[in-house]
Amino acid sequence: MSAMSFIYSTSMQILGMVLVLLTYIILGVHVYGYLAVIALVLKRRLGVFFGLTWVAIGIAILYNIVFNHFWATVIRPGGP
Repeated sequence: MSAMSFIYSTSMQILGMVLVLLTYIILGVHVYGYLAVIALVLKRRLGVFFGLTWVAIGIAILYNIVFNHFWATVIRPGGP
């Protein structure tokens, strides 16, 4: 392997890790905003039961995003 391809490969691996970390940071900021602002507004406007229902739906969607993104980054391409 030549030095140029080694540098390219290493820089792409580092960039990949940085982008994955950035994705989870942005997702965390969205979760904070959802729970700190939107959940309270839903509770006031829809009541406790329907507000908690929408919060549960949001958490289920969040779980699906994080679960699928994590496994997409861990499993090699072409894997099951």
